[in-house]
Amino acid sequence: MVDCPGTSTTLLSCSVSVATLQASPFNLPLGSSVFAQVFAQNAIGNGTMSIPGNGAIVSVIVAPGAPTSLTRNSQTSTPVAIGLDW
Repeated sequence: MVDCPGTSTTLLSCSVSVATLQASPFNLPLGSSVFAQVFAQNAIGNGTMSIPGNGAIVSVIVAPGAPTSLTRNSQTSTPVAIGLDW
């Protein structure tokens, strides 16, 4: 998997984007559960595969839509930034 190439000897975590899960070959629809399984690998070989999930069960969700009804917030606005509420 491109998102987690496993080329680091100190890699202890991995992030897979929602876009990757929604694209081929996974094609997961929104709301699907994802159960991760991983194993460690070194010069001697592969370790035992983890239990499916094992605390890494997540749902495929989508990014929120664009905010609507934007209004200026004078309390959070500064001379170099505009504060907005929605």
